[in-house]
Amino acid sequence: MPSDLGPDVTEDVHDRPVPALDHFAPLGVWLETGYDGRVAGWVTEVPGVLVVSDTPERVLSAALAATGRVREWLEAHGDEAPIPRIRRVEVAGDVPTVVEPDGYQAKATFPPDLRRVTPDELEVAIRRMGWAREDLFRLLTRVEAVEDARGPIPVATARGERPVAEVFRHVAGAEVWLAGRLPGGGRYSGQLDGAPLDEVLTQSRAWVIERLRDLARGDDGAETADRHGETWTLAKVLRRLQAHGFDHFWEIERRLIRVDGTRERVLLRTDRRPDAASMVGLLRSVGWDLRASEPASLETAIARTGEFATAWDGDRLIGTARSITDGGQNALIATVVVHPAYQGLGVGERLVHLLTDGRDTVRFSLTAASGLDTWYRKLGFIPDPHAMYLPRKRR
Repeated sequence: MPSDLGPDVTEDVHDRPVPALDHFAPLGVWLETGYDGRVAGWVTEVPGVLVVSDTPERVLSAALAATGRVREWLEAHGDEAPIPRIRRVEVAGDVPTVVEPDGYQAKATFPPDLRRVTPDELEVAIRRMGWAREDLFRLLTRVEAVEDARGPIPVATARGERPVAEVFRHVAGAEVWLAGRLPGGGRYSGQLDGAPLDEVLTQSRAWVIERLRDLARGDDGAETADRHGETWTLAKVLRRLQAHGFDHFWEIERRLIRVDGTRERVLLRTDRRPDAASMVGLLRSVGWDLRASEPASLETAIARTGEFATAWDGDRLIGTARSITDGGQNALIATVVVHPAYQGLGVGERLVHLLTDGRDTVRFSLTAASGLDTWYRKLGFIPDPHAMYLPRKRR
């Protein structure tokens, strides 16, 4: 869980030259209020980024981490996506979901959706969707192995969860539905229920790719409305296809790691400090690009931090929290970061407790990232309206 804004990342990524500050850019997040009764955040310039939460503030923080995670995934697949290094996160605009009289939720069409999709852009999207489908098949194999050994993965109905097999079929069904939104999209005649999951996922995806290529041949970027009044373009279909695939892939992965031994495998340490390269990878995974661009200052911060709590999955750094303290009365908590793939396991909470438990005479302070006030309140922190700070001056 970030407290101060600022698959594994390989060494060649760590060794890339650090760009000048003017090479950084704001990350624009389009808000969609009323999305299933909540707030959605879309980063339209990054394929697949969708976050949903209860407040715009939390959406902005989550969108930053989701962008870092998608970028990491793209890099792991050898994709040099032109994602700018992130200077800060900001609202690009707000287009609400419209609830029609029949109860249908007409999802937003954003200004970046109003354009023609080029043939090259479509093939890039298809290639990325292919990698995502391969990863989904690998995840299906893991799910089957865990369920064979431990029984069905638990379903938390209070969170809106469904049986895992049902989620896989939903992914296939949603894809063919989205591909059929535009005139000429057609109607899928294959089987979604009853057939083996691998057949469903393979056959539905083949149909979707065929439909997308057919639609792209005549695409002019114009909006069309379906029978509910929701407007569509091919760019919007591609945005939602990619985001929907990631969203449910990560949902299943989160549920899987709760029961596959990952939680037990993660070790928390106060006697093992990370090197700067590991910190760079972790910071980039949550979109903290400015911090990640300063390896020299990271090395100094690591060396001079009084107490450093870290979380590891084997040799992989997956979480940190630092305490800069006088040892008796005051301490500053900083760099509370958990890799997005491991969030929701209680790692961030455990890291903070490692630094604060048993130190009742110390006043701990921190700067909470936007939207995380509630999370820190659960750990016992309270707001201080009198806090002030002198901003860093970057060279």
